[in-house]
Amino acid sequence: MDQKQLDTAKMVGGMALVMLGRKTEGLTLFAKGVYDLEKIYREKHPDLEPGLDNRWQKAVEFYEETHRVRPR
Repeated sequence: MDQKQLDTAKMVGGMALVMLGRKTEGLTLFAKGVYDLEKIYREKHPDLEPGLDNRWQKAVEFYEETHRVRPR
């Protein structure tokens, strides 16, 4: 397993713990997974400026590049 898969497993495991009633442990594990995945993303995309607006714009650009919109 690579680091991205481990961090994704942290998120999934965290949500499973929340569903089992272990809220504190679950949210902590989930947050750690999100934080670590974001850290990996930022290392691979050093040109991305800080801020939610910039991250959202990058997500929109990715979506538009990978999804074809059919005309109605």
